[in-house]
Amino acid sequence: MTTARPNLYMPIHKGLRLGHCQILHRLGAVNWLDDKATSGMLGDLRVHLVLCREHLDHEDASMHPCLVAVAPDVLAMLEHDHADHLASFERLNALIAKMAIAAPAERPALGYQLYLMFTHFMADDLRHMEREETAAMAAMWQHMSDAELMEVHVRIVTAIPPMRMIDYMRLILPAVDPQERLMMLRGMQESAPEPAFLQVLEQAARPTLPSHEWQSLIDELGVAA
Repeated sequence: MTTARPNLYMPIHKGLRLGHCQILHRLGAVNWLDDKATSGMLGDLRVHLVLCREHLDHEDASMHPCLVAVAPDVLAMLEHDHADHLASFERLNALIAKMAIAAPAERPALGYQLYLMFTHFMADDLRHMEREETAAMAAMWQHMSDAELMEVHVRIVTAIPPMRMIDYMRLILPAVDPQERLMMLRGMQESAPEPAFLQVLEQAARPTLPSHEWQSLIDELGVAA
């Protein structure tokens, strides 16, 4: 899978994998007897599931049409996976709602159930994302030019509201390697309005990167701290 060609799945999938791991760790460690900790955990899980759901919508709208004629078997597999994910989101959100009104004494048992339910979803999604990055991306590389792939990328990115893009970039920027991060942000620096670019740096990059990586990044970009 080493290639210089555009990989439409890799950055967001790296971010979602990191987000999944962070959520799973917190679900296992949170003190469900603490009201504030419970509220924060459930709220963050809701937001993460919204990002996951919106990501599926982006793929359905912009990626899947690319596979209709060239890889129908791959498309059928991915659509089956997406249907399973939607069912998982419903189950997870129902349990989140139940926990939000549960008595503190009930929450540890429900929290463990939520931990296992999210683990199941995460395992399915990890396998699903691997299929997209191998079978689906390979089919698109075979049948689409780099220019056509970048058109799809631009269509997805421009459909995401600015504040939602910040949410995605908070996942993506700490999940990719330094060169991928630099290339991504240089592209944004060249194409996006300066206020939007600086907002991504301040609200997504600075809070999520180690201090030495942040300093190296802004040095490379030629931006004042």
